[in-house]
Amino acid sequence: MKSFINVKSFIIKHLPETKKDWKIYLKITIPVILTEIIFSLTAFLDNFMVTHIPNGLNALSYANVWTGILTMFFVTINSIASMFVGQFYGSKQYSNLNQIMALRIWTYLSITFMFAVPALIIPEQFILLVAPLDSESLETSANYLKLMTIAWFGLAIAWNTSGVLTETGKSLYSMLTAVINILINFTINGILLFGFKMGAEAAAYGTITSVFISIIIDSLWMIKKDKHIWINPLNLFYITKKIVKLYISKIFSFAIALSATIVIPLRMIIWNRSFPPGSVNEPYMRLSAASILSLTESIASVFGATIAACSANVAVFVATKLGENNFSEAEKHALSLKGFHVVVSSFFSVLLIICGLIIYETSSLTTGVKKEVTERLKELELTKLKDTTNLLINNKNELINLAANKAALVQSRYLFVTILVIAFVSPLQNWFYTTNAIISSGGRSTLSSLTNFVTQWSHFIFLIILCFVIVPKNNVSLPLAYFSFYCWDIVRLSIFEFVQHKFNWKVNITNDITHL
Repeated sequence: MKSFINVKSFIIKHLPETKKDWKIYLKITIPVILTEIIFSLTAFLDNFMVTHIPNGLNALSYANVWTGILTMFFVTINSIASMFVGQFYGSKQYSNLNQIMALRIWTYLSITFMFAVPALIIPEQFILLVAPLDSESLETSANYLKLMTIAWFGLAIAWNTSGVLTETGKSLYSMLTAVINILINFTINGILLFGFKMGAEAAAYGTITSVFISIIIDSLWMIKKDKHIWINPLNLFYITKKIVKLYISKIFSFAIALSATIVIPLRMIIWNRSFPPGSVNEPYMRLSAASILSLTESIASVFGATIAACSANVAVFVATKLGENNFSEAEKHALSLKGFHVVVSSFFSVLLIICGLIIYETSSLTTGVKKEVTERLKELELTKLKDTTNLLINNKNELINLAANKAALVQSRYLFVTILVIAFVSPLQNWFYTTNAIISSGGRSTLSSLTNFVTQWSHFIFLIILCFVIVPKNNVSLPLAYFSFYCWDIVRLSIFEFVQHKFNWKVNITNDITHL
């Protein structure tokens, strides 16, 4: 009975206290989630719209590892800079807010330049750094990468414009921009890929166009709704020494956080090396980690959009209260946001499972695999076909159709199982990502970064051991390896909770300005 009461007390403490609190959280959260869903749909659409092109999915998957790495730089900078935005906005220090935004933009652009130049000069070598040798996809992947470098510069600016709207409680307008973004992307890609039947690299044109239009629309929202959060391009060059010092004081945190988050896109390199084309199920299928997990993670990112709300809500409800020196309210929101994010993410996990079932039952994402297997097997003699597929059918066309359908079924089944894995761990991830954002919100960005570093790198080292030691020795399948990998999230949760309870995170960092 006592243990039941303790559990009940724990649950109540970690949920919003009143209906009003639920409504306030949902008012901010729903637009953030919808914006992230739409943003994630952009990546999913690019993958989905090339599934009918042989090897198109592999080509985009390899190139997008670099986009993922660049995005991790943006995420890292944003996770720490959002603390400044939340507290400066809460304390109405608008000049300092604008200077932080300017520094964030310059940081984004500088990093983008360092990636874009070599990607344009040696694109094929860039692809081979992160992907297995796949001659069927290399040229298309390199061409797509070169085009995406243009979009990278747009993303460097769009990450700030969209981020500021979200961090200052105006996520509805960021969501509306994202809706326009995906409609433009979908329309352009539909015309080029299905109308003009261009190659998979044409998927980049929709991204390029939509991202630059998004910057314009976001800027118009800021001017109309709150000019204090709009940064005039001329003011990009106005940054005072005290703000530079404050920003630089977090450089160590940036470096640690970056070295932690960078392992997220690097995971795909390990999966690709461990499960190259032909290593998943039967060799003739040419299935790989890229052809399955790239779809799994792009679909899962759509329904895992609640993770984006974790840092945004902490910035709005916790960081702003810290900026006002209202520590009791900050702590109350910190506790209730954890449970709130778990509840919301559980709802989206159910939707993800339903989506996975629909994809499995309809085999709607297997056209490219069936087409590629069919075209490749047609070139073989009947005797060779039987040896390759282990199917004893004397009619060549029937054998090819059966083999192609079998490959498509395996892809659909593995896709569904890996989607289930993400659905089950998503609520757990939302809890500890909220905890990490809380630690950072009070200026403990170095502590937050170090904690994230330990959890991410321990997870990554486990992946390396799993893929290069356990999988080869025990002939572990891709879905089982994927499930085993995410079991480590229980360890990550324990580490984050320990750090939050061990150290004081309730600090108003805007007070530091007077000492600079």
